[in-house]
Amino acid sequence: MTRHKGEFRTDVKGTYHTLDPEEDWVIILEDKEFAFRKRDLTYIEQQYNDGHEPEVIAKELKRDEWEVLFVLCHLAIKGRNIRVFAERKRVMSA
Repeated sequence: MTRHKGEFRTDVKGTYHTLDPEEDWVIILEDKEFAFRKRDLTYIEQQYNDGHEPEVIAKELKRDEWEVLFVLCHLAIKGRNIRVFAERKRVMSA
């Protein structure tokens, strides 16, 4: 599906919807870079699994710390075997 100006994806199926010009929109993370060389993804994965912290990896690559965290999220979503960086707690309902 082709994206056209003024459209955004809102569901997991990749469906694009038109931005309502009457709404007040905010583009989030506009100051972050999401393109990485494949070798940098491999480097981040290896360094992180070896125990290095995202802040240290980011400094070595001269990247924003959040961008390295986004890479770790990307790798986890893709099913890569990375060490835990966040744990979701289950909340018991009353």
